[in-house]
Amino acid sequence: MKDFSTEMPATKGTYRFLTGRGEGDKPRPCYDFAVVTKRLQGQDSEKSAVQSTIVDPLVAQGLWVDVIEGTDSTYYIVLVRAPEALVLHFAKELKLQVWMRCGNARELDDILVNDPSDVDPADRIQAIEYIIRVRANISKKSVPLIRRVFPVHDEAETAALMRKYIRSCGRLDAVQFGAHVKMYFGERVAYYFCFLDCYNQSLVPIAIVGVLFTLSRPYL
Repeated sequence: MKDFSTEMPATKGTYRFLTGRGEGDKPRPCYDFAVVTKRLQGQDSEKSAVQSTIVDPLVAQGLWVDVIEGTDSTYYIVLVRAPEALVLHFAKELKLQVWMRCGNARELDDILVNDPSDVDPADRIQAIEYIIRVRANISKKSVPLIRRVFPVHDEAETAALMRKYIRSCGRLDAVQFGAHVKMYFGERVAYYFCFLDCYNQSLVPIAIVGVLFTLSRPYL
């Protein structure tokens, strides 16, 4: 996607090194993304490379970064959290870009005029993924030290999904479930589950005919 906003953030982010042993600064309540490095040889040059190629670009984009050293001191876990103002800015820009490609005209006022005070978890992840991948240029391809880059789940939100839809014994409302999945996981995942729901419903008549045919075979 084209870099539609070339200006740098008004303020840089912050960087902390967490020991993981309960000493010093405490971890943040939640994070948005995690970057895991490959196993290093423990050389100072490699540690400096993690700082210069991963941590510094993230901080320059206004993100809050916490770095945790692996248990055997051969890799790092870089945890990323984005300020709300930064997320709102890029989430709105991304929605505008999507609308310009394939949007509905009725959505234009909501995107351009309204200034939402909150964004969906899926919109938040998309905005931060854009900041990390495009603006900070951090990916497995561009930074050889990286092993994985992935979003971090919100434990409270996933627990609510499990409690309401998976562990519940009540009837599943497919429309409500699809809307909730879309809000948290995004359109692609929601579309997959909606397709499965439609597919399963279309199999019901075939299943009924198959059962009746199987039961009637001895009498044919």
